[in-house]
Amino acid sequence: MIKGMKTTTVVIGLAILMVAGLAIAGTEFKDVIQMENEDAYEKHTKSIATFTHKKHVEEHDVGCGECHHDEDGKPLTDLKKGDDVQECVECHKPGRPDRASLRGLSREEREAAELEYHYGAIHQNCQGCHEEYNKEKAGNPRKGPAPVSCNDCHPREPR
Repeated sequence: MIKGMKTTTVVIGLAILMVAGLAIAGTEFKDVIQMENEDAYEKHTKSIATFTHKKHVEEHDVGCGECHHDEDGKPLTDLKKGDDVQECVECHKPGRPDRASLRGLSREEREAAELEYHYGAIHQNCQGCHEEYNKEKAGNPRKGPAPVSCNDCHPREPR
C-alpha cells in the first residue's frame, strides 16, 4: 500500500513540475526565424529574409523592446526569453498598401500609411534600425555593416 502511494505521489509531483515548466516556458523561442508569413501575403515576390535572435541580442545588444512593442508603439521592455509575444500581422494588416494610394503623400504620411501594414512594419523596424546602426558605425545610413538594400536581406534564390 505504501509503495503504491509513493509511486502515485511521484507521478503527481512530476506532472505538477511538467505543467509548471510549460507555464514558465511561454512560447517556443527560435533563434533563427524565416520572416515568412503566409497570413500576411498571397505570395512573396522576393526570397524570405532570415532573422537571428541570438546574433541581435548577444552581438549587438538589442533588447526585446527594440522590436516588440505595445499597441501604442511603445517598447515592451519587460520581455524575457520565452515570453508570449504577438506576431506583427496580428496588429498590422496583411500585405502592403496599394502604391497608388501612397502617391502625393509626404514622406511622413507615406510611412504612417505603410506602418498600418505588415510590410511597412517589418521594413521600417528592421531597415530603420540598420540605417541608424550604419550611421553610427560608418557615418552613412545606406552603407555599413548592417544590411539595408533589398538584396542584402532578400538574396536572389538560385535558379
